[in-house]
Amino acid sequence: MIVSVSQVQADASEQALENATQALIQELTKANPGLKVTREPGRVQLNGQPGLSTYLSNDSPAERAGDDWLVTVLQPQGLVSFLCVAPKAAYPEYEKTFTAVLDSVRLVKQ
Repeated sequence: MIVSVSQVQADASEQALENATQALIQELTKANPGLKVTREPGRVQLNGQPGLSTYLSNDSPAERAGDDWLVTVLQPQGLVSFLCVAPKAAYPEYEKTFTAVLDSVRLVKQ
């Protein structure tokens, strides 16, 4: 699991989370052209705060084939992202752990 905080453009619109998430996915794709969105972002709650859940896959032969789960939440510090990465064949086993870790996250209430 890779956790990061990205600075985002000041965007007070209702689409701020979606826009920031799409920008992050574009950056990830630049670094890894084999990365593809396999399931469009869906609404989730992370510690009671609105977030997005996006599923990605990496089928690049130069890299390990795998499934990725991206969860994003806007915070005052920026876009907080949790990128859960696992080999495609073992993903169901990892998913339980990823879910447990995300359930333990505590964010400051805005």
